[in-house]
Amino acid sequence: MARKRNGMTRGEVEAKVEHHREEVSEKTEQLDKDVNDVETERTTLDGLELEGTSEAAETVERALQEAEKASQQEFSGHSQELEHLHEGAGADQKDLQERSDSTDQDARRIEGAGEKIQGDAARNELEEARDSARRDIEFLQEHIDRLRQALDESDRRHQEQQSRVNAGGRS
Repeated sequence: MARKRNGMTRGEVEAKVEHHREEVSEKTEQLDKDVNDVETERTTLDGLELEGTSEAAETVERALQEAEKASQQEFSGHSQELEHLHEGAGADQKDLQERSDSTDQDARRIEGAGEKIQGDAARNELEEARDSARRDIEFLQEHIDRLRQALDESDRRHQEQQSRVNAGGRS
């Protein structure tokens, strides 16, 4: 009797991949907001004339610098959360790749057995089994690619965000 690995349904694979894609996208959007806050605080401070009293100028400047610092800290916290999401998605991506590789080995074993089988009916059944395994590999690879693309896009955007936050730092 064949061993059965701790399998997942296609629906579970789709749900898991979509969940990771949504989480990463949402966190990346939050980071965009953090970057916009930092840039707004910097532009606001740079655009002020501060020609009132020196006390008011110092208070305003300090408050805007503290606001920028707070936004940078939020950005840093959200960046760490994004990294954690990437780690979880990467682990699931690795799991899907292992499943795909295992299925590929099974398909090769089935194909090898089919070459040894004499009866047409049995050979046809083995070809059907091999084709089913190949379709499963395609399905898994498609979802691995979707997850990889989401993570790559998130990485690209996060690098841009980090550059923008680091570009105008004064504190």
